Amino acid sequence: MPRKPLTTLLLLFSFLITTSLAAQTTGRIRGQVNDADGTVLPGVSVTVSSEALLGGSRFSTTSANGTYSFTALPPGDYQVRAELDSYQSQMTDNVRVNINTVTTVNFAMPAAFSDEVIVTDEAPLLRLSNPSSGSTYNSDFIEDLPLTRYYWDMMAVSPGVSLTFEDNTNALIAFGSGASNHAWLIDGINSNGPRLGVGFWYVNPDTIEEVQVMAVGAGAEFGDMTGAAFNVVTKSGSNKTEGKLSYYFQDDSLTDSNITLEDNPFPEFTRVDFTDATFTIGGPIREDKLWYFVAGQYFRDSAVEPGIDPAFAPKDAYDRYDAKFNFRLNDRSTLDFKLHFEEWTESTQANSLTEPSARINFTGDNPAAALNFSTVLNDRSFLEAKVSWWWGDTNFVSQTGSTEPATFDFVTGVTSGGILYPGVEELENTEVKVAVSHFAENLLGGDHDFKFGINYSDGEAWSEFAPGPEGFYYVTYFSYLYKYFRTPYQYGGEVKNLNAYVDDAWQVNDKLTVNLGLRIDDIQTEVPAYPRLDVNFQETGEIIPGTPGIEATVFSPRIGFAYNPNPKTVIRGTAGIYHDKLITANWDFPPPDLPPFEVFLRNPTTGVFEQTFAFNNPFAVTDTDAKPIRSYQYSLGFERQFKPNMSYGLLAVYKDTDRMVGWEILDDGVYQPFDWTNPLTGEVETLLEVIQAPTVRRGNGPGFTVLGEDTSYYQEYEGIVASFNRRHADGWSMRASYTLSESRGLIPNYHSNFQNNGLFTTRRGTNPNDWLNADQLLQGDRTHMFRVQANFDLPWNLDLTTSINIQSGRAHSRQANIRLPGSGNRRLTLIPADDLRFPSQRVVDMAIGRIFDFGERSIRLDLQVFNVFNEDTVDRWQNLFPPLTSDFIPRTWLSPRRVMVRFAFEF
Repeated sequence: MPRKPLTTLLLLFSFLITTSLAAQTTGRIRGQVNDADGTVLPGVSVTVSSEALLGGSRFSTTSANGTYSFTALPPGDYQVRAELDSYQSQMTDNVRVNINTVTTVNFAMPAAFSDEVIVTDEAPLLRLSNPSSGSTYNSDFIEDLPLTRYYWDMMAVSPGVSLTFEDNTNALIAFGSGASNHAWLIDGINSNGPRLGVGFWYVNPDTIEEVQVMAVGAGAEFGDMTGAAFNVVTKSGSNKTEGKLSYYFQDDSLTDSNITLEDNPFPEFTRVDFTDATFTIGGPIREDKLWYFVAGQYFRDSAVEPGIDPAFAPKDAYDRYDAKFNFRLNDRSTLDFKLHFEEWTESTQANSLTEPSARINFTGDNPAAALNFSTVLNDRSFLEAKVSWWWGDTNFVSQTGSTEPATFDFVTGVTSGGILYPGVEELENTEVKVAVSHFAENLLGGDHDFKFGINYSDGEAWSEFAPGPEGFYYVTYFSYLYKYFRTPYQYGGEVKNLNAYVDDAWQVNDKLTVNLGLRIDDIQTEVPAYPRLDVNFQETGEIIPGTPGIEATVFSPRIGFAYNPNPKTVIRGTAGIYHDKLITANWDFPPPDLPPFEVFLRNPTTGVFEQTFAFNNPFAVTDTDAKPIRSYQYSLGFERQFKPNMSYGLLAVYKDTDRMVGWEILDDGVYQPFDWTNPLTGEVETLLEVIQAPTVRRGNGPGFTVLGEDTSYYQEYEGIVASFNRRHADGWSMRASYTLSESRGLIPNYHSNFQNNGLFTTRRGTNPNDWLNADQLLQGDRTHMFRVQANFDLPWNLDLTTSINIQSGRAHSRQANIRLPGSGNRRLTLIPADDLRFPSQRVVDMAIGRIFDFGERSIRLDLQVFNVFNEDTVDRWQNLFPPLTSDFIPRTWLSPRRVMVRFAFEF
């Protein structure tokens, strides 16, 4: 497929820099200055300074009502100073600015009695004017925390967030929302793949400056999500040249065993390789004018579960390179340029049913580029324009390099030879963001912090596949040998979104802030035209016309408030409508004019394959009036600072989500009801014998099913989060949370181990009986989640960090392949997820280390111990449909206790 040239983006940028924007990569400081009696003080000179602030300090003056504001501040620790003749100057240190948040710093200035500056030791602990509830983690927190070096792990420690599987997966669940429902933002770039809706390219953890997890109450600026916004800002250079070399290492000799399989030649977990080497360096190219930051990562990870030959261990390999250049055009304007590139390989996990040559290696590369112009128009207004582009490909190849046709044994279930579907998938995303922020005082009954924006994105996914390198694979059934043949084909989808939003943070008075927002999205999807291919994957010259997809215009109003009954307490609440992205995997297959599957049976006498029949997937018609996923979300909570460095809080969350896109069965089939006895429960169910097959399409509900005549997709989440935070003081810090929740619904992928993945090529859900017991607890549901992250300063300059995760196991169903009259083999849900769970998990990770200082250089040595108590909980079954007389068979367990060594040199 042709790629859109980067030159086009640069031309767009040239046009856009004349317009306005507000960023998702910076924060703000604002406040009020009074005298000792509480009278507002206009004309006070306020200065903010920080090493994170390129180009030096910024200055402002309080208005007639004593307020000041600084916008577009990079995340970091700041010093805020207030000065006015005849009054004692005041200064607050260690003021933390986080991305997309407002930090309030107020001053009460007494009359002058000396020339000394009064230093206020207590920096703000609470975000008093923020209605939304989120978690923010800076680079120091991330560096100290024991992490597996997969960057999504640092999001999974946030309250209400969990991993679908605990080891090496980016399938995060956030307050009930599934893996494809989140927004992954890297320096303001949307990294969501258009096909699956999950973050497609990853980040070197050593480049991260700050991570924000905004899971509830995000403003109108954030769209294409019904779950969380995972917002990452990477590091930039400064006037000081600084760098770091890091090396992380694990080995089988540093790995314990928590599972031992009897009578198996490979009874234990085996660590084959783990190496992570990174470098970062940044500094000035021209002091106070031009800065750089570059980084690289060499990452290798390979291990096998008990029962698997280590010689066939899956391997994850990533080589990542990043560069960022910041150019200060003048005192108010900057131009930033970001580059990212990674080459990667991921392997499917080994199992007893797939021989090594039939296992898939996924390989590819991901280049990305972004250009950002920003300018501070005045101390009340900020403008930014960003254009970004990224591309990625995924090649499906055999782990051993085999190019043989695959052979599937229908009796044993074993696949050998090559892989079933070699091919390639390509993704591309182009995005332009334009907006402006402005702080207006004494307008309509208060102060207003406005944000206006307009964004455009164009994402495309394209695939080319065939059943085997020569268009066929074999199926054996006892002594019969079949050949399944299909000509190579292409398919895919494109999603365009033009949206505009306005956000208003209205400070009604010194106690109440009200946020009002509205977002409008105009979404257009289509299945593009593709060339027809021949058996050799060559274009024939014939074009298969594309088809229009879903087109929708949706409105997302949002409101929130933050009320401060006193300076140590904030009561927060939000309500809003959120609309999700339309991922192409839910409607791009089967494509128009898909070549038929031809089945040949080998004649045992002649050895010649003779055609027995041909069949095809009918084109998947999509209801063009369908809408993107919609979620009504509400939150109410409070947070109180009860000590100078400690706070606690409570948050209630409710989410009501509908209009998922999946299979819809129209009410035009002919059926004969019959009684059927559930073989596991003994209950009698009423199922339907299909006399005349119904019409099926993609739509916003299952349609006519055994659950009723016109069922709808839905998802409901209820949760309460209790939290405790202590910032670092007197040698220790802590973050702790407990989440009690329930997540249930009727979703298109009710049958999967995952929650909310794309439908891909599955036809499950096209028969009314498929939906038996499908309304149930969702796959990401965990009733209890208790998290603690703590850091302690020990004697001899040692520091100890621990991460504790105690949580319920995920809910899951039990299914079985049943032969039904008029329907053939159907996989039915016999026991819903309401009645089954994986075992609970209790995992403790710890890290102990020390920094050795040598002037401007330092060496850090760490030992990080994962799964300290060697928990052996099953984390995933081989499948959810074991034989009726068998129990579930474990596929993966929690990884055993293991030690990772870290060595870092900083200069």
